[in-house]
Amino acid sequence: MMVVFNDITEKEISLKKIKDNEQKLLDSQQQLSLIYNNVKDVIFVISIEADGKFKFLSVNQAFTDITGIQESDVIGKYIDYIIPEPSLTLAVSKYKQAISSKEKITWTETTPYPTGTKIGEVTVTPIFDQYNNCVQLVGSVHDITELKKEERQLRLLESVITNTNDSVIIMEAEPFDEQGPRIIYVNNAFTKMTGYTAAEVLGKSPRILQGPSSDWAELARLNEAIRNWLSCEITIINYKKSGEQFWINTSITPIANEKGRFTHWIAIERDVTEQKLAEQKLNSSYKERNEILESIGDGFFAMDKNWVVNYWNKRAEIILEKPREEVIGRDLRDIYPDIPGRATYEHYKKAFKEKTVQSFETLSPAVNRWFDVMVYPSENGLSVYFKDITERLLHSKAIEQQNEKLRTVAWMQSHLTRPHVANLLGLMNVLKNEELTEAEKGEVLNHLLTAVNKLDAIILEIVENAEEIKYK
Repeated sequence: MMVVFNDITEKEISLKKIKDNEQKLLDSQQQLSLIYNNVKDVIFVISIEADGKFKFLSVNQAFTDITGIQESDVIGKYIDYIIPEPSLTLAVSKYKQAISSKEKITWTETTPYPTGTKIGEVTVTPIFDQYNNCVQLVGSVHDITELKKEERQLRLLESVITNTNDSVIIMEAEPFDEQGPRIIYVNNAFTKMTGYTAAEVLGKSPRILQGPSSDWAELARLNEAIRNWLSCEITIINYKKSGEQFWINTSITPIANEKGRFTHWIAIERDVTEQKLAEQKLNSSYKERNEILESIGDGFFAMDKNWVVNYWNKRAEIILEKPREEVIGRDLRDIYPDIPGRATYEHYKKAFKEKTVQSFETLSPAVNRWFDVMVYPSENGLSVYFKDITERLLHSKAIEQQNEKLRTVAWMQSHLTRPHVANLLGLMNVLKNEELTEAEKGEVLNHLLTAVNKLDAIILEIVENAEEIKYK
């Protein structure tokens, strides 16, 4: 028996190494494939054909996710069928530049795809064979569409902040002390508004703008809001660098980072000096007007276009026996439910409709008094002045009654006394007749006495009527 054996230890070790390397290679390939198809950036491989054209060899899953084009519609296709113009011409020129320079090339392109227009940062790297011929291009695309949108928004926001007429102040949220948050940014409008340059206020508190006339109660309210991370709006007096006072409306809001933590405060300030001065002038005018309306002897009230009473002076309270607290803010037709059925209501409606002044006299059943009323229309409603003329009307009526009695007395004098006077004159002429006997003369004298007595009675009645008129 012959036994032949060979030492294959090295061979087995070599085979094991080969298998281990193959497994590592397989594992590596799997890992690369996993990475290839799970990275967020687009990765593609392009072959360079004999005719110099470019053909897709491979694309990862991100390509489909971002572009909306399926892998099966891309692999083996020339780039001319996949990439639209003008991106196609740009890509070809960049590919050729990478091949000729033998270096990695990066550029930005905007391309419309089924999923929408995308902005990508593209990088291609040329791959050469052993003969120094470029055979492939490995590329990647980083989608920067949202980034570009954010950049445009930031540029727009920066432009707005830079060019707005409102002052913009950005402050650190912390640390917060008694002096308030520190300024880290101011725009040009701040300098125009206050006279302070950015260099003069950076690192300082907005309190440098406050002074003796600033409303410390409002500032305390603002500080309380800041301590509690709440938005707040106040209007106070501030001071310019020159010491000049000006009214400022400030709106402050906390700004949080992506984790929800407040990091900054932004304050928008607007100069409202002219508005405040106009308000003060208007308030002064209102005060002066109210003083006049309260001092006049006439009653006065005003109502808007909806018949809601918005002013009721003291004299109106007294005359109409209604305190202003019961009427301000109420519809006049609710205060006096019977007014729609009266002539007064028609005058008010006419003033509203025709924009003409109305003047009339009316009896108010509510207080049983007569009033002389003037109604003045305006764009905002009606102004009503009224005067109590009850005593005047009663006095006029009394005078009219006296005049009527005087007319009666005059009539009595002219109509009742004349016949008796004529009778007396006639009887006296009869007595002059010398041919009358004594008996006839006595009879005439009796008639004369009767006529005198009647005349006397009439005169006494006239005197009594006149005395009655006098004492009334």
